[in-house]
Amino acid sequence: MIYTVKSTDIWMTRYAVTDENGEKLGSIEKNMWHTNATVKAVNQQAFVKSEKWYSTRKVIEQNGETVGSADFKTSSFKPRIVIEYKGRTFHVKAKDLWERTYFLYLDEHADQPIGEIRKRGFWDSSYESDMPDNIDLWFQVVLVSLLMTFDTLKTTVVS
Repeated sequence: MIYTVKSTDIWMTRYAVTDENGEKLGSIEKNMWHTNATVKAVNQQAFVKSEKWYSTRKVIEQNGETVGSADFKTSSFKPRIVIEYKGRTFHVKAKDLWERTYFLYLDEHADQPIGEIRKRGFWDSSYESDMPDNIDLWFQVVLVSLLMTFDTLKTTVVS
């Protein structure tokens, strides 16, 4: 499924998730510091928040229960996000530090990506996602939300 995530406010804390026809599928609301997010898609809601205030590790909660976690790996020239969900490990990676297209892999050593997320432009805060339909939409939107936080973190680390 291909969809777009685009900011709806000047502070880039609220985002609309729309399909190719412009129909709203959900939303992302981030706190002002871009550390926590509320993700809504297809009548489901999830929260992405820092495990501890000083940590880059995130937990994914749904219905008050932890359903996954994410670790940001920024200490290399190939930064990535490692996500644990339903006993599976997903990896979101770019080809290099400056790349704006990220690929989703089901295994760290997999040769073929199963999906991709693209940041539209350097100054644009919009993202496009193309992932398989067998991944729940709310979880796909969580992945984009994590990538948005990761982009912010990566910019801070590089600066």
